Formats: sequence, C-alpha cells, structure tokens
Amino acid sequence: MYIFLLYLLFAAAFDLRERRVPNWLVIAGCLSAALTLLLDIQPLSLTGTQAVTGAFAGFFGLLIFYVLGLMGAGDVKFAGTLGLWIGWQMIIPVWAVGTMIAGMHGVFTLITRWLARGAGVQVTETKTNLTQPARFHRDRWKRQTPYAACLAAGTVIVMFWNSAT
Repeated sequence: MYIFLLYLLFAAAFDLRERRVPNWLVIAGCLSAALTLLLDIQPLSLTGTQAVTGAFAGFFGLLIFYVLGLMGAGDVKFAGTLGLWIGWQMIIPVWAVGTMIAGMHGVFTLITRWLARGAGVQVTETKTNLTQPARFHRDRWKRQTPYAACLAAGTVIVMFWNSAT
C-alpha cells in the first residue's frame, strides 16, 4: 500500500509542478504495479485480469479526450497505470471524484484570475513549450489543470472512503 501511495504522491507532485507526467514515471508505476501482482502483495488484492482490465479501462477511457486535444498524453498514460494499480472496479469512481476535483481547480483558477485582473495584477500564464503539438496552443488554459494530480487525489479519497464503509 505504501508503495502505491508514494507513487501517487510523487506523480501528483510532479504534475502539479510541471503540468506533465513523464514517460519514466508512467513506466515506473507500471513496473511497480506488475511487481506487486507477481509477488502477490498487491494492495487491493486484485487478480491479474482485474488489473489489466483496469489498465485498459483507464487508458482507453481517457484516450478520446487526448484525441480531441482536451488532455495531455501523460494524463492518459497515468490513468492506464492507475487502472493497473486499482483495477476496473474502482476506475469509474476515481474518474468521477478526480473530475470533480479538476472542476473545482478550474473554477478556483478562473476566480483567482478574475480577481487578480480586477485588482490590476498582471497574470502570467503557465510556461508553454513551443515544440508541443498545436492542440496545446489553441487555448492556453488547457494545460492549466493537473489532471493526473486530480486523479491521484481522487484515488486516495475513493480508497479511504471504501475502507471506511
């Protein structure tokens, strides 16, 4: 359990700071999830089938949002890794809670920008890399929500909610 929580914390911190989830972090999550399955120390006592089904559900469930340019590839890959850890049974509640957290983040961001502009404060946008695909430059706000961090927080909330009931 501690390995998984540490992974979630590290992924969330990286996404909050950099607004991206690098491939090495996704691979580390997949390898550690696979290792816990092989050693039969998986924190949620999943079978291999449940874990792989969760990985497919996590990845392909968010892939459409990447294709539409609404989400980064790292968020989609992180969701797949998350599904490998938590299985298909928990992926929908985690998506729901993570999306609510992302929505609250978006509202908070809009309100603080509006208040800052009203007070005459110059608001700077998050750094962007001009080598990124064009879909990230159509609207600069799309890279503002750290969705992987929201999914990580949603996972912790759902796990503790389930353990309390």
